[in-house]
Amino acid sequence: FKSKYAESLKHLYDNNLRTFLANISTKIQGLLRGHHCRKMIRGEMKNSIAKLQELETHLYSTKIQQCLRSYLSRKKALNLAKERYAFFFEPRTEEPYWYDFYTKTITWEMPKFIENSHDGHIKYHRCP
Repeated sequence: FKSKYAESLKHLYDNNLRTFLANISTKIQGLLRGHHCRKMIRGEMKNSIAKLQELETHLYSTKIQQCLRSYLSRKKALNLAKERYAFFFEPRTEEPYWYDFYTKTITWEMPKFIENSHDGHIKYHRCP
């Protein structure tokens, strides 16, 4: 014989067990979803950081190329200016002047290509 009391206890126990298991499984699922979500976000962050580092490297290499090309352009312009102009001093007044071989003219003002030092060095601008 099964008593009504024993059946009601079993029914209550089964209901409590089902509720407990449902609550536990919900919490476990939530934790796993949270873990997967955090894992996915971490992965996306790592990818984003890697992309940013790659972009930063590209920007630095582009800046270095820009500075080098600028330097080489100034050097080429100065070499062309050296071929075109000659620097002299006026014997009587000791004032400097430049002779332009292409136009065969003399100017008392220094050409824009040449630095004030008169030694023919390239005028250097520091890259930002």
